[in-house]
Amino acid sequence: MWGSRGFIGRHLVAHLLACGWKVRVLARPTPQRAPGWADEVDWVVLDPADRPRAFEHALDGVSVVFNLAGSSGAVASNTDPLASLESNCAQQLHFFKACERSAAMPHVVFASSRLVYAQAGAEPVTEQHPVAPASVYAAHKQCIESYHRIFAERGALSFTVCRISNPYGWDEKAPGKAHGFINALVQRALAREPLTIFGNGRQLRDYLYIADLVQLLRLCAERAEARNELLNIGCGASVSIIDAARIIQRAFGGGPIECRPWPKEYAAVESGDYVADVSKARAALGRSAIHDFTAGIDRVHAVVSGSRIGTRTGITMETPGQASGVSGANPSALFERWAPHAPADRRRPVRPTAPTAVLTGEEAGWQVLAYLQHEGVGAPPTFWATRVFEIVVAGSLLLLTMPVMLIIAAIVRFDSPGPVVFRQIRVGRNGRLFRFAKFRTLYADARERWPELYAYRYTAEEVAALHFKLKNDPRVTRVGRWLRKSTLDELPNLWNVLTGEVALVGPRPEIPEMLPYYDVAGLTKFSVRPGLTGLAQVCGRGELSFLATVGYDVEYVRTRGFWFDMGILTRTFFCTILRKGAF
Repeated sequence: MWGSRGFIGRHLVAHLLACGWKVRVLARPTPQRAPGWADEVDWVVLDPADRPRAFEHALDGVSVVFNLAGSSGAVASNTDPLASLESNCAQQLHFFKACERSAAMPHVVFASSRLVYAQAGAEPVTEQHPVAPASVYAAHKQCIESYHRIFAERGALSFTVCRISNPYGWDEKAPGKAHGFINALVQRALAREPLTIFGNGRQLRDYLYIADLVQLLRLCAERAEARNELLNIGCGASVSIIDAARIIQRAFGGGPIECRPWPKEYAAVESGDYVADVSKARAALGRSAIHDFTAGIDRVHAVVSGSRIGTRTGITMETPGQASGVSGANPSALFERWAPHAPADRRRPVRPTAPTAVLTGEEAGWQVLAYLQHEGVGAPPTFWATRVFEIVVAGSLLLLTMPVMLIIAAIVRFDSPGPVVFRQIRVGRNGRLFRFAKFRTLYADARERWPELYAYRYTAEEVAALHFKLKNDPRVTRVGRWLRKSTLDELPNLWNVLTGEVALVGPRPEIPEMLPYYDVAGLTKFSVRPGLTGLAQVCGRGELSFLATVGYDVEYVRTRGFWFDMGILTRTFFCTILRKGAF
């Protein structure tokens, strides 16, 4: 990893470590505070006085290089073009010569920029669109792209050039210097300062959430289809700058939105409207970004809110598993790392792409437990005080709602044939299986009437777009639709809390059939007890995709704590009253 101290680099290193990569970081000596993952990587110091030796050491034994190095800033590069030349092009040539001398022939994933393109208006920009850099920075990015192609033709490396749109996300170092326009707006909103934009704000931008970006960069390294390709890495949807400011204002508050005239130096590098055509990247990588701008800002707000209600005050990077579900890694190779811990007759790998057979509950449970034991992934045991609190709350709510549940039971019984309470096998902590109880909201013969909804066989593209909650689900009964909107169907969950199988707050329990679509980062959600409510339930609930829900679950595991749980319980109350995401 070359360029690990920047916004993208810090997030990418954390993501790779969580996915089981061994990471070596090449970095200049700096007085900056070390990132949270500093002790988990191999460090190589880039001494400007002896670059060849540093590059030789860094490349020894590596198969992939993430090339994120260089200075950024279109305006700054025009102000001091020689400094931009040195920090970008010159040191890159030292790196390429080292690759040529090395026997490693690494695959290099290069972070280029959408700023190399000529203005295109509102039409999606393909990789064949003409280039016309408006800044020295963009011109140098184009130059480095050519370096990759030239040295690949000389047999020194393979490459994937990623023309990245506008990334954003929560960043521990943002209070000092926010990366990009959106992060700067978020910081101003948090400081209750005016949100300043240049011009009328009607320019269109393609904003890419950092969790999506690091997933896509990893896939550029893992997927053979990305070798020696130029790919647009973006969200694939446009948002006007003023609409983006309004979304941030609604999420974080802050001062008024102020439109100011363009400063001369910024007007000179203004790129006009931009939205990426990501169809080529989607085909090569097997997935695309899953967060639109509103969903991404909601994720940022969730992390900021968590840090403000008393959990770990240094919440820094988005969880590596926020898009968990589809991985480009070899699933059999991943499984071989931990399968020996499962009984011999249960060693079917948990695969991240569409399986030919669905896992049984017992197989899924064994595989989760084997993975967690082998990787040493786990959370501290539940404190007795927390357990007492759960019993008191769940017991009290059961007693208080007993008359309501009896009435609901009678209504369900008379509305449609079938049992009153629906019990389903779910995967809990450490892969333990249990029966999850809810009031029945589906027709009793739904599986026979709509078998296609129970096949659980999806392609990578289908998983990326998968939503389990259907707004017009034909399986839901008339009474069931009302129960779901009011969340009253989940009152029997309180019994699972009493028995200790479920906590008040945690990841929602998963069905065994969906385990094949988890990657190794997503499996960490099973290191804690599932919850009656959770981060996903207060950040979109049924409106979230499968991948986004798993991402929230993994994020909760990283940021869990008593006050964080209290904040989620409080938000759950209001989300239930307002019926947000319930259908």
